Amino acid sequence: MRTALAAALTLVLPVAAAAAPHDPFTVPAAQVTSRIRSVAICPPRNSSPHELPTPVTGRHATKLASEFERANVRVVGLGICARAWIEAAALLGGIYDPITGKPDPAKWKLAREHTLRELTREHQIDGVVDWGYYEAPVFDLSDAGPWWTVAGEPLSIGAKKLRVYELGIGANRVVGLWAWLAVSDRSDATLYRETATIAWSELRLGARTERRGVPALTSPERDAGIKNLLEHFVRAYRNADMPAAREAAAAYTEEPK
Repeated sequence: MRTALAAALTLVLPVAAAAAPHDPFTVPAAQVTSRIRSVAICPPRNSSPHELPTPVTGRHATKLASEFERANVRVVGLGICARAWIEAAALLGGIYDPITGKPDPAKWKLAREHTLRELTREHQIDGVVDWGYYEAPVFDLSDAGPWWTVAGEPLSIGAKKLRVYELGIGANRVVGLWAWLAVSDRSDATLYRETATIAWSELRLGARTERRGVPALTSPERDAGIKNLLEHFVRAYRNADMPAAREAAAAYTEEPK
């Protein structure tokens, strides 16, 4: 149940977006739609301070899989990438430093390469999907000047195009739980990377602060943020069925050298 502070401050507001169209593709979209027709979704990485339960991350993974299927991209079983990674880590005798508890960069790279090779050999994937969660400001009125955050980038207020986020009226800082997603090819080159807000996690109004708990952050009605991660991806694949798009994609049928 929302407190009086949250009820008084929150509203769906228009948020300034980039003047230039946002493009999460790192290469021409036609190159991606012609090459990536099957993917493996890896387990999420959570760098936020919130402990997200397995039922929530599992629901989000299922939502991602359904979005790829809307784009007619085949998704191998959701646990396959995790099993390949565990197998690779076991072959290396573990990838975490016993002293620091952090992954050893060299071993992590070897485990990643092994995972991609096995997924390609056993399941004929074209790409792999990495995703996860983090916490970052969405809105800030600080000495640096007012700004909103759209698609992970701070933008000054006043841009013409508008998007909608749930923000606080009168709050001088709004922090959000974010999700990120990256699609890479079999050589581990990133082709698509996107971020999206799931919900606000902290409101600050002067000296007062309110934080949301995990149940409020991850209720099913907030799954729109997960779907938004693949908005541009799905649109590109649907547009690829048009004659002009098929002609443009013809130049990208060969594997990169």
